[in-house]
Amino acid sequence: MLHKERLLEFDRSAAARTHILDDQEDYFVSSNSMWSTQEEQDQAGEKEINRRKLLHERQKQKLTINF
Repeated sequence: MLHKERLLEFDRSAAARTHILDDQEDYFVSSNSMWSTQEEQDQAGEKEINRRKLLHERQKQKLTINF
């Protein structure tokens, strides 16, 4: 009987336990965020393009090892 009550209470409180916190969306401004202004989205898009360019430039580095 006690187990049945615990299961029923668990089922009743399921909605309260399924709260999702999206910390990344709160902290980072992304170019596809519906909460950002158009200016913020443009700036975030430019920042993302620059970040990708830097990553590709780093891949072009050559390492020479002389023994």
